Amino acid sequence: MRLSTTRLSFFVLPGLVIGGLSIPITMLLPSFYAESVGVDLALVGTLFMLTRFWDVVTDPLMGVVSDRFPSRFGRRRHWLILSVPIVAGALLALCFPPAGVGGAYLAACLFVFYIGFTLANISMFAWAAEISPEYHERGRIMAFLQSANGIGTLALLISIAYLDSTGAPLGQKVATTGLLLAMATPVVFLSAVLAVSEPPAMRRPSKTETSWLEVLRSNKALQLLLGADLLFGIVQGLFFGLAIFFAGDVLKLPQAAGIFMLLMLLFGVMAIALWARLSRRYGKHRVLSRAALAGAIFTLFLGVVPPGNMAFGAVAFAFQGFGLGAALYLTKSIMADVADQDRLLSGEDRTGLMYAFLTLTYKIGLALALGVAFPLLDLLGFQPGEENSRQAVIGLRAIMVLGPVACFLGAAWLLWNFPIDETRQKRLRTLIVDVPPDAHKTPR
Repeated sequence: MRLSTTRLSFFVLPGLVIGGLSIPITMLLPSFYAESVGVDLALVGTLFMLTRFWDVVTDPLMGVVSDRFPSRFGRRRHWLILSVPIVAGALLALCFPPAGVGGAYLAACLFVFYIGFTLANISMFAWAAEISPEYHERGRIMAFLQSANGIGTLALLISIAYLDSTGAPLGQKVATTGLLLAMATPVVFLSAVLAVSEPPAMRRPSKTETSWLEVLRSNKALQLLLGADLLFGIVQGLFFGLAIFFAGDVLKLPQAAGIFMLLMLLFGVMAIALWARLSRRYGKHRVLSRAALAGAIFTLFLGVVPPGNMAFGAVAFAFQGFGLGAALYLTKSIMADVADQDRLLSGEDRTGLMYAFLTLTYKIGLALALGVAFPLLDLLGFQPGEENSRQAVIGLRAIMVLGPVACFLGAAWLLWNFPIDETRQKRLRTLIVDVPPDAHKTPR
């Protein structure tokens, strides 16, 4: 099934909200609850951290729920619709808290929000993966969806930058972004539901179910892709988590961190079209492994940016977007092919669970980046907001450069001989159609 560009554009509109939702949650709400609402700073940090740890439970759980409980409307669309009031309601509750609320209110709202967000995110990507069985058409669909995610993130960052320029207080920025996203959520999700019909499920679950842990142990392609995605998550975590320190203490450009991040995201979104074209010609895993190598080379430029050089720093950060753009897009496209292999091995259609794994490993990578980098900086004697020693500054630059380079190289190594290419994916689809539901064979 090949969607027209118009229908596909309407289908991926939820990506604008899914991408944009991360901005108020990560950039605005922690400070808002600590400064404006009056919740203890340490408690705010702990609650935001603990609610993200729930992703270890909720991501696989929502994936299983999305796979196992279809309705007469399909397998994904009713879950997408159900997520609308959860996401919008929890977001409004977070952005417009009643007077006198405390940590319990924040924890409850975050918990509900992440359940709705996870359900929407997994349902959307699983649905996108199931629209077409064709190797390159899947890449096209994922390119549109990932571009929408990136555009949504950029739009929110630009909106916040505009509000900053007007001198808007933190509370106004939280209220404005929260209201815009909550109002947009039902509109864009309805757009997806109306734009595209769901394909029928390929097969029913077999009588001899294979647990997801057994499939994870036996599915080498899944292991390789998740390992690479974990490393890509660490790269992004280091770039975003250390950007303010790097811009201020290494490059002596404390006001440039936001511009550098915008450039990196912008070039990441722009690069998706390039990677999509190259993957159609050379294959998705080949292009992604080479893009990871290019990312390692581009990251080395951060090691030679001289202090005070805004232009060189902007170019160096813009280049990082190319490697990350390939990682964010092609891993999701390849996972659709890995889901075919899992379907043949297990006799079940567990696309939702596959994408739950993918979102989980990426989040773990983001957490590991700061969990390792910050203690290392502390060991080097780095002090945020203060004058730091030459040793601490050199250490910060080394972590910012060598950490991503090592992760990019590791991801390239994992994906270099990835076992599923276009030819193998076509064979998988043939076997899925031809093999009876109670016969599960490892594809040769």
